[in-house]
Order: sequence, then C-alpha cells, then structure tokens
Amino acid sequence: MFSGYLQAAVYEGLDGRGLRGWRWLFVMDGIITLPMALWGKHIILVTLLDPARRQCEACIFNGH
Repeated sequence: MFSGYLQAAVYEGLDGRGLRGWRWLFVMDGIITLPMALWGKHIILVTLLDPARRQCEACIFNGH
C-alpha cells in the first residue's frame, strides 16, 4: 500500500531532475531489488552447501 504513494512521490517529485519521472522509478526499483536479490542468492547457496542441512533434507525426502 505504501509503495504506491512512494512511487507517485518519486514520479512527480523527481521528474525533470536529470531524468524523467518514469526513469527515476526504474532507478529506485533497481536500488531496492538488487540487495534483495543478492541476499536471496546468498541464502540459497548457504542452504545448498551446508552438509548438515543437506543430510537432514535427504532424511526427510527418503522417509528416515
């Protein structure tokens, strides 16, 4: 709900300050998305490479 108000403020408030308003939206979305994507990649790799967690998942899937 809050993101719509934030995007409207970015679109209206930053329009004409170097970039058009819709381009500022892409910049802001990228700033928000990039750290979340890197964090998600880290969590996935840690989960897949942890031997204890892999053994536990193997027990769950094999029914032991």
